[in-house]
Amino acid sequence: MGKTIEEIQRGFGSTGPSILGEYQSAVRKIRAQQEPEAAGFGDYITGAERTRLIREQKVAKEAEARQKEKEAYTAELEQLRARPTRYGA
Repeated sequence: MGKTIEEIQRGFGSTGPSILGEYQSAVRKIRAQQEPEAAGFGDYITGAERTRLIREQKVAKEAEARQKEKEAYTAELEQLRARPTRYGA
């Protein structure tokens, strides 16, 4: 026998928020970054270059985190849609 709509919603309700929570946690860590990565050359760049480098790294990391979250959420939705329900496929 397939699952009811309520059972499916409960199942998704336990994973959907965790996907979003992981994304939000990643974004908070990215935004808290104060120094550029691989900053062994910190003495050789100006303050403006340092700021630009940090900004570029943060934008790239946030885009990566957003894509990862989107893929995880889409996969979860597809898995949810693939589950049979009591009322049909």
